[in-house]
Amino acid sequence: MSKLYLKLQKKAREKRKKNALFLVHSFSFCKFWKRGSHNIIFNNYAFYYFYNLE
Repeated sequence: MSKLYLKLQKKAREKRKKNALFLVHSFSFCKFWKRGSHNIIFNNYAFYYFYNLE
């Protein structure tokens, strides 16, 4: 049981790391795009959609 739990924790941690990187990337892209908050909201929506497919 605990082994499986640790495995899941590791997977979740890796996923969070990936998500954080993606957020940073999408945020810098927004700043580059200079479209304002609407673009950030769109990017976050896309980010949640793609990363929660797994």
